[in-house]
Amino acid sequence: MLPVALLIALVSPANAADCRVYRGDSTSYSNLLVTVRGDRVYRGDSSSYSQLLATVRGDRVYRGDSSSYSQLLATVRGDRVYRGDSSSYSQLIATIRGERIYRGDSSSYSQLLATGPTCMLSELAGAAALF
Repeated sequence: MLPVALLIALVSPANAADCRVYRGDSTSYSNLLVTVRGDRVYRGDSSSYSQLLATVRGDRVYRGDSSSYSQLLATVRGDRVYRGDSSSYSQLIATIRGERIYRGDSSSYSQLLATGPTCMLSELAGAAALF
């Protein structure tokens, strides 16, 4: 049996794989747009505070390390990401289907913005809010 401390370390969020989001359908490092670690979205492969772009809090995505309404970038409703505090079709930024982010209300390859092969919906939503 594994010691309890080792079990805790294995399931700890700090050891969870980072979500990396790439331009289009590429998974090439040269096309890496952002990395999501926990609830924070960083530029490229960074985890430096100076490269922090957004923070995901529940169904809201905020600029930088904020949770202030004035810094609200987007609201997530299901698999759709809307600009600001909206759920209006005219404010739809992106739709998330599986591991892919599409522009607006599309799932067409021609509207594919980004791919996050190891990402959960909430992580992809944080990245989608930046488009």
